[in-house]
Amino acid sequence: AELATFVPVRWRLAFAGGERWYAIERQVDRWQLRRAGEAAPVVEAVHADAVEHRSGVLAHALAEADPADRRIALVLPAAQVLRRRLVLPVAARDNLRQVVGFDLDRQTPFRAEDIHYGVRELDEPAPEGRFVAELAATPRSTLDPLLDELAALGIQPDRVDVAQGHALAGLDLLPPARAPGRRRGRPDGSRDDDRR
Repeated sequence: AELATFVPVRWRLAFAGGERWYAIERQVDRWQLRRAGEAAPVVEAVHADAVEHRSGVLAHALAEADPADRRIALVLPAAQVLRRRLVLPVAARDNLRQVVGFDLDRQTPFRAEDIHYGVRELDEPAPEGRFVAELAATPRSTLDPLLDELAALGIQPDRVDVAQGHALAGLDLLPPARAPGRRRGRPDGSRDDDRR
């Protein structure tokens, strides 16, 4: 562990094993890619450059991690995501996304068909027979163009999240239809398939 700082990052990642999360964020004039939990960007792809160049820059940076372990989170600014705490009956646990989906018109100022959303259970105390969950939603008009832009660059995110400092909040607003065909894990290593 003491010698790890002297080993190139690419080697450290190659031998560490396990999931490697990257956060990609759209800035005014560029895409910025960084390792989740770190402040400094790994690379930046400037919009003024050709698509092929930007795609190559990002692909080269992501090549430091084994594709089987690499996970990418598209990070949205907190101002673009509505987050709401919900207290639900325990019976809703098994079909959490579906249950919350039926109530989106009441829980958000948007029509259900106009948003992408995610929901997760929180580890918080709740009244007997109930549990606490968090709903996160963003307009389709905000998220879809970003996903399309990343697709043109050859990047398919494993989740859509919100920054929590330099880490990821652990949300997932990625539409199920656009999710990669593999099991996805949260940055803390736990699985989130039940939130589809």
